[in-house]
Amino acid sequence: AASSSSSSSSLVGMNRTRTSRTRRGMWRVEDDEGPGPGTTLRDAVAIASRVKHHAFAVAVTYVVTLSIFPGVLAEDLRDDSMGDWFPVALIAAFNLADVVGKCVPGVYPAAATAFSPRTMAAMAAARVLFVPAFMATAGLSSDGSSGGGVVSAGVVLTLALGVTNGWYSASVMMTAPKAVSAAECEACGTIMVFFLLSGLTIGAFCGWLWLV
Repeated sequence: AASSSSSSSSLVGMNRTRTSRTRRGMWRVEDDEGPGPGTTLRDAVAIASRVKHHAFAVAVTYVVTLSIFPGVLAEDLRDDSMGDWFPVALIAAFNLADVVGKCVPGVYPAAATAFSPRTMAAMAAARVLFVPAFMATAGLSSDGSSGGGVVSAGVVLTLALGVTNGWYSASVMMTAPKAVSAAECEACGTIMVFFLLSGLTIGAFCGWLWLV
């Protein structure tokens, strides 16, 4: 009887531990003493401040990328020799380069930590130079005086845009949770996704500025 009572107590204790896991909005709370208050706004701000370079890097990376891809590649770069296949080839080249860039930190983890978060943020910001570079290439494409220069310049720029997009975004998304404690990793992931989506939204809007 004593053994049965002990087993029952153990089961009750396990059930209490399981029921102590609850969810408050988007944050999961695990507390052995019962449901906690969840991650507060102050906690989220504190976590965001510790991953501010990662968040900035992923946001600005996608702002630049979506400002150029796919609109500029599909509408502004032209080559008479390739005709309508030129934009198709550029878009395919970007997607291939993006996949390669995203795979690099997974295959070679050292690539994700080769630069500090601050340096990675600066490198991501430097990608804004792709905008005038693509503008210059589009200008050569419109006046038709470049010969095969549009093809070579367009392909090189597109591959560089894709590789850096994949590498930078994957690296900061992989390393950001390492900047916070284990209990804050889930909140950190949500914050990073928020900045990623913000970059996508702003970048998509900036893509329309080429039409102005």
